[in-house]
Amino acid sequence: MENTIKQKKVRTLKDLQNHPLVESVVRDDEEDNVYFEYDFKNKKTIEKVSQYQYWLYLKVGYWFECDEVTSLAEPTAKLLIEAFNDKQISLDPREGWRLEEQA
Repeated sequence: MENTIKQKKVRTLKDLQNHPLVESVVRDDEEDNVYFEYDFKNKKTIEKVSQYQYWLYLKVGYWFECDEVTSLAEPTAKLLIEAFNDKQISLDPREGWRLEEQA
């Protein structure tokens, strides 16, 4: 897409919080938040539990173009960073109505 924003990869949660396209990163407490990881070495899925859910919100006017969403949620900071680095951010074509709703 021609509106894709070139973004620098982040390595830490602090990098993510300070990224120029990120509005906020929030950690919610979640009891028994179950998620799954694939163990490539042993070729099996492992069930894990996290006590948190991390949410990332982009600034108004941007979205993750593949998923057409403006936020991400992952059970760990590591997974949130990986998801952010793997996604393409572009200008949100719905920006007009989003700005009108905030007025």
